[in-house]
Amino acid sequence: MLHKLSAITSLLLVTIHALSGLALLLFSAWFIAACAIAGTVPVVGFNYLLPATFIRALALTRIGSGYAEKLLGHHVILSALGRIRLMVLQAVFFAKDNSKYQRAQQSEQLESHAQAMAYVWITAVHPYVSALLTLTASVVILSILLGAYSVYWIGYAVLVLAIFFAFSQAIIASVKRRDSAREAFKFESEHWLREAPLWDLQGSKNASESTRASYQRWHKANQAIESNIFYCQQSLVLLSLCGMWLFVANLNPNGIGQGLERALILVPLLWLLASRDWMAQAIRALPALREYQLAKQPMQELDLQRNPVLPGRVDKVPLLSNKLNLDLSAFNPQRGSRYILDSAVTVSLHGPQLLLLRGGSGCGKSSVLEALAGLTSYSGSAIFADLSVREYPDQLRRQYIHYVQQAPQLLSANLRDNLTLADCDASDQMLLDALQWAGLETLASIEALNQWIGEKGRSLSGGELKRIALCRAKLFKAPLILIDEPFEGLDSERQQQLSLKLNQLSQKSIIILASHIQPSKLQVTQVLDLSD
Repeated sequence: MLHKLSAITSLLLVTIHALSGLALLLFSAWFIAACAIAGTVPVVGFNYLLPATFIRALALTRIGSGYAEKLLGHHVILSALGRIRLMVLQAVFFAKDNSKYQRAQQSEQLESHAQAMAYVWITAVHPYVSALLTLTASVVILSILLGAYSVYWIGYAVLVLAIFFAFSQAIIASVKRRDSAREAFKFESEHWLREAPLWDLQGSKNASESTRASYQRWHKANQAIESNIFYCQQSLVLLSLCGMWLFVANLNPNGIGQGLERALILVPLLWLLASRDWMAQAIRALPALREYQLAKQPMQELDLQRNPVLPGRVDKVPLLSNKLNLDLSAFNPQRGSRYILDSAVTVSLHGPQLLLLRGGSGCGKSSVLEALAGLTSYSGSAIFADLSVREYPDQLRRQYIHYVQQAPQLLSANLRDNLTLADCDASDQMLLDALQWAGLETLASIEALNQWIGEKGRSLSGGELKRIALCRAKLFKAPLILIDEPFEGLDSERQQQLSLKLNQLSQKSIIILASHIQPSKLQVTQVLDLSD
C-alpha cells in the first residue's frame, strides 16, 4: 500500500513538474513580448511586477517538484528493487537440484532483469507521462489562446506522434539486434576464455574472430540506436521550423487583437522551438522500455508471488519435535544422477554437539552441508527433529537450519544491515554484544554499525568476514548450524579463538563443521572422515 502511494505521489509530482514547465515557457514568452509592446506603445495598467513574480513562482514550483519527483522516484525504485531482489533470491537460491554455479549464473541474469523492472519507473514511465502531458496540454492551451489556428496545433501534435512512433519502431528493432548481439558476444567470450589453455592449438584464432565479430555487431547496433535517436530529434527540429514558417506565413495580426493581446504571437513560436527538448526524453526512454519488456517474461517464469521469508520478520514456527537430533542413513549428496561421496554416510547426533567433517579438498564436505541445507538433492535419508529434511517446509528449513558458507556473502551496505539479515528485530545492543562475542571489538560501536563496508565487504579482512558470519550464526539461534571451512585463511591464534566461539555455540545447537583443519581447542564430539 505504501509503495503504491509513493508511486502515485511520484506521478503527481511528474505532472506538476511538466505542467509548471509548460506554463513557465508559455507565460514567459508572452511576458517578453508584452514588455516589448509596452515599451513602444502606451499600455494602461500594465504591471511588470506581477507577471515577473508569477514567473518566479512557476520556476520555483518546477524546480521543487523536479527535485521531489527525483527523490521520491528513486525511493520507489529502491523499494521495488529490494522487493524484486528478495523474491529472486527466494526463487533461485532455494531452488532444489541447482548447483552453486547454476544459481550464481541464474541470479546474475535475473539481477539485470530486476534492475530493468525497477528502473523503468524513472527511465520510461516518467518521460512518457511528461511528454504526453506536455503535448496534450500545449494543444489545449494554444487552442484556447489562439483558437483560429487550432488546426495547426492539432496537426503539429499528430505529426509529432507520427514521427515518434515511426522512429520508435526503428529504435526497438535496433535494440533487439543489440540484445541478440550482446548475448552472442557474452556466450562466445565466456566459451573462448574457458578454452584459454587451448589457445595455442588450432582453432583458437577462429574463436577469437567469432568473438570479435559478435562484439562488432553489438557495437553497430548501439550506433544504430544512437543514430535513430539523433535523426528523430532532427526530424522534430525540422518539423518545428516548418511549423513556425507556416504559422508566420498565415498569420493575420488583425485577427489577434490590439495591444498586449498581440504578445500571444510569440507564445506558439517559442513552444515550437522547445518541442524537441520535451520529446527527447521520451525518445531516449525507448531502449529502457525494451529492457523492461525483455525482463518481464523470465521474471514471470519464476514463482515471485510468494512473500520472501526473512528471519525476525515472521513468528518462528515451532519444531515438529522437541528432540534435537539428526540421523543420517546411507546419506550421499547428488549432482543429477552422480553421487558425490565414494561411500554413503551414516551417523546419529542426539542433543547439542559438534560434528567435524574432515577430509581433503574435493572429497564432498561442502556438498554434504549443501544437501543438509536443502540446496541440493541427496540419496538415503536425513532426519532432523523427527522430520526428513526433504519434507521440511521452506519457512521451517530456513529458520532452523542455518548454513554458513565458506566465503561469507555480505551486502554492499553498512555493518548493521549485514548483521540484521540474521535477525531483523535485533537491537543495536544485541548486535554490539555479538560483535564483542566474536572478537570484533574494533567494530563494536554504533559508528562502526553505520559505516559503509564497501562492495560486498571489501573493506574487511578475510578473518573479519568469517567472524561476521559467526555473529550471524549466533544471532540466528538455529538448532542446526552448518559451517563450511571456518578456519581457512586464519592464523593459528585466530583459529584457536574461533574454536572457543564454536564450542559455545555447540552447547545449544548441533553444529556440523566441514574443515581439513582441527585446532587443539576445538571440542569435537564426533569426527567423520570423508576421505576414508
